[in-house]
Amino acid sequence: VLALALKESGIASTIYEARPDGAVDEGTITLTPNSLRILDALGLYEPIRGEGGNFEAITLVNPQWQKLGQLKMGSVELFGYEAIRLPRQVLRGVALRKAAENGVKIHYEHRFSSIVENGKDGRARITFTNGTTASADFVVGADGFFSAVRKEIFPDAAPPEYMGHLNLSGRVERKELDIPEDEFKCPCSSFGPDSFFAFMPTKDSTKVNYLSSFNFADLGKEGWKEMSMQPAEHRRLMEEHFCRDPWPQWLQTALRKLPDDEIRSWPYYVLPFLSTYISPSGKVALIGDAAHGQPPTGAQGANSAIEDARSLALVLSRSASAENQLELLKRWDNYRRQRMEKVVSNTLKNTAMLKRTYGPWMQVAREWMMWGLFTYFMPEDSGLQWLYGYRWESVLED
Repeated sequence: VLALALKESGIASTIYEARPDGAVDEGTITLTPNSLRILDALGLYEPIRGEGGNFEAITLVNPQWQKLGQLKMGSVELFGYEAIRLPRQVLRGVALRKAAENGVKIHYEHRFSSIVENGKDGRARITFTNGTTASADFVVGADGFFSAVRKEIFPDAAPPEYMGHLNLSGRVERKELDIPEDEFKCPCSSFGPDSFFAFMPTKDSTKVNYLSSFNFADLGKEGWKEMSMQPAEHRRLMEEHFCRDPWPQWLQTALRKLPDDEIRSWPYYVLPFLSTYISPSGKVALIGDAAHGQPPTGAQGANSAIEDARSLALVLSRSASAENQLELLKRWDNYRRQRMEKVVSNTLKNTAMLKRTYGPWMQVAREWMMWGLFTYFMPEDSGLQWLYGYRWESVLED
């Protein structure tokens, strides 16, 4: 997205990708209007809009699947776009094809090792683990939660923090869910006494994606890697947490039929807020999870990264000199950090609901409170115009 936005402004860029050509991005993502508006402007929206499940709101239900309310995540009328749930690989493929059409150079199997921000020629010099080097006027680190670029330019920055939640997700045949469509209410999500379960739409209406989470002890880097390769353990945990009361029998029956190798796991992390997303020299910037990694409970990780990319491209395209660029970068940095602190804080409020274990009476009280909130106090846009109505141009507006 960043390379395409820069190309639109006549700025050439090169992508250095750590993974090999043809690498597959597993899992699915939700794209909401704040990022779809950007993708549309870059010609990336039309190719993906029919490749996933489109929806306007997610229905909140209790574990008995009784409706408590609806939370807007998209709306043509309110925000210009419906939300889309689609495979990560679909967006990746569309973006790569568009990049190739626009002559964007991509070097695969180039994993970042180190950087000298002010080389002999005044340019930043990057070294990769394969021994090759590259020079650039400006460098953007978009290498995820455990960013090597972030660690290099901010060696004292706090590492990502495990949030105490494990996610299990995958896909299930709709016919295996013995519940009528009008009662199913997909997309839908439910908070149980000590866990969370949700269903999300797909392009193929005969299947639905599911995701779940529950409290779980930290296993550490190697432990999580080992866990990801233990399908039998995934099944055991799924049945332990969801094949019991208060979850409905139709859900328990369907989960017991899931193939072991189709249940994926990943732990929830959050990146402590950074004081800045740009290096002291102004030659390096961080975007996406490298700058503000957040758990998926707010469905804003990919959307925030797309916002970063488009707004940063705008700033770089307006830079008339090195001094002017640094000044504009500081404005971008301040604006993006303020917005992301609000976005991540909103996400963490949702995640906090998972940390507590609710007894039967507390669970009932929580459900009544949610029902009352959504029935009598929730505005039509769910109070999220600030999130979904985002304009990337506002980064340079007073």
